[in-house]
Amino acid sequence: LKPKQPVLTPAGAPQLVPFAVMKTDIARCQQQLDEAVKILKLELKNLLGREKSKIRTEFRAVSLTDLQRLAKFIEDKCAQYGWVDSMTKEIVKEAKDVNLYHLVYNFIGPVTAPIGHEVVDSERKLGPGGEVPGGVAQEEKHDGRRRFRYVRGVPPGPKKGETDQFVRTFSGSFAELLFNGERTAQFFISHWWGEPVCDFVLCVEEHARVHKLGGKALYWVCAHANSQTHITEELGDKGPLESPFFKALQHADGALLMIDVGSKVTTRMWCGFENVVIADQRKSLAIATAAGGEGRVLTTQPAPVDHGQKYPNGNAVPPQDAQRERQSDFPAGRLDLVAHTDLAKAEASNPEDRAMIETVVNERFHGFEGANCKLRVLGSTASFALGVTNATTIKALNEAKEPYELVGEQRTLDSAMRQELQLHKCRGLTLSCYMIGDTGMAALGQGIGAAESLSTLHLWFYCCFKIGDTGVAALGQGIRAA
Repeated sequence: LKPKQPVLTPAGAPQLVPFAVMKTDIARCQQQLDEAVKILKLELKNLLGREKSKIRTEFRAVSLTDLQRLAKFIEDKCAQYGWVDSMTKEIVKEAKDVNLYHLVYNFIGPVTAPIGHEVVDSERKLGPGGEVPGGVAQEEKHDGRRRFRYVRGVPPGPKKGETDQFVRTFSGSFAELLFNGERTAQFFISHWWGEPVCDFVLCVEEHARVHKLGGKALYWVCAHANSQTHITEELGDKGPLESPFFKALQHADGALLMIDVGSKVTTRMWCGFENVVIADQRKSLAIATAAGGEGRVLTTQPAPVDHGQKYPNGNAVPPQDAQRERQSDFPAGRLDLVAHTDLAKAEASNPEDRAMIETVVNERFHGFEGANCKLRVLGSTASFALGVTNATTIKALNEAKEPYELVGEQRTLDSAMRQELQLHKCRGLTLSCYMIGDTGMAALGQGIGAAESLSTLHLWFYCCFKIGDTGVAALGQGIRAA
C-alpha cells in the first residue's frame, strides 16, 4: 500500500486513508492473524487461496475443539491487542467479558475481510485517527447509514519470478478458516451475541459431556458460519425460510438454547424464529447456561451420561434420578425467565427483519405460541425437579401442547396439585417419596389418576414405614384411573 492511496466509495469518489494510521493497524492486524493461525490451527490456503467460498453456509459447522481453541485465543490475546467495545470504545480488560460482538468487531471481521472491503454498519464509532481495531475504516454517509471500509494486511508477496499462491481478495466466514469442506452440524445453537464467549464454550463443553460426544461434536453457530463482511449476501433476500438459519436447523439432529443471565436470547426476534422452527420440526432441545465458572445443561429426557451410574453400594441409579441430580444446580431464576417466555414480543435490530419474521411465523407456523409452550414447559419441568412450583409454571404445564415428563419429589407434586396442576399432558412421572403414610399415598394416587396420558411411572419410597393397606389401595386406584 502506498501513502495517500485512494479508496473508492460506492459512489466512485476517492477517499484518502491516513497512511500512518493504516500502516500501524495493518501491522497489528497481521500479527494477530499470524498468531491466530498457530493457536486456532487456521489454514492460510483457506483464508487466501480462493476468491469466494464454495461451502454452503448451512454446512459450516464448527467443532467443540475449534471453540475451545477460540476460547484459549481470547484468554491469551484480547488484552494484548487492546480489544474494545465497539459502542463505548472502552477497552475490554478481561477475557471473561469478551462477547461475540467484541470478537467479531475486533478479530473475526478484520481478519476475514479483504483489502478495502466495505462493511456496512449503522452504530460503530471510529477512533480519533480514523481507525477501527484490526484495520483502518473510512466513514461516509450512504442511505442514512454509516459505512466503514476495513483494510487489513496480507502475507508478503511472492519473490521475484515466483507465482503468487494467494488470492488476495478473499472474504469468508470464520468457520472457513478452519476447514475446506462441508460439515453438517449435529446441533444448532440459538444464542444471544452479548453472552461472554468463554461462558458460551463452557456450555458447549457440558452439552458435549452430557451427550458423550467428545471434541469432534459439530455445532452450527451463526457468528462463525456467516461471513461477517458479506452478511447481506449470506442471509439473502428471500426471507427467513431461505436463510442459512432455517437450512442449518433442517439438517441438525437437535438444538441447544443458550440462556444468558438476563435471558436476552428469548427477547431477540431471530432467536424467536429459530425456536419456532425447533418446535415445528420437533427437534430435541436442551437448555444451557453458565454459572459459577461451569456450564449447566437441562435436557427433556435422561441424557447418555445419566445412564449406567451406580450408588456407592453398587446398586444402579435410575436414569431419571441421575438426571435430576445433574440438573439440580441449574439457576432457578433463569428457569423462571424461560417459563415467562413470550417470543411474540421479541425485538430485532432491524425493524424490517422483525416485520418479515413476524409475517412468516404467523402465516407458515401459526404464530409463536407453539415455541412459547415448548420453552415454558421445559423451564417449568426443570423447576419442578428443583422443587419449585408457582402460578407461572403451573399455567405453562396446564397449557402444554405436547407430552412432557416430570421428575421430582412427591411433596412437590402434592404442592402443584393444590395449585391446580392438571397433568393432562404428563407422559412420564418419576417421583421420590420420603416418609409418607396413607394420607400421602392417597394424594399421590389422586395426582397419578389425573394423568390421562401417563405411559411410564417410577416411584421410589424412602423411610415410608407408615404406609398401610389403605394407602396401597388408594395408590392402586390412582394407577388404574390413569
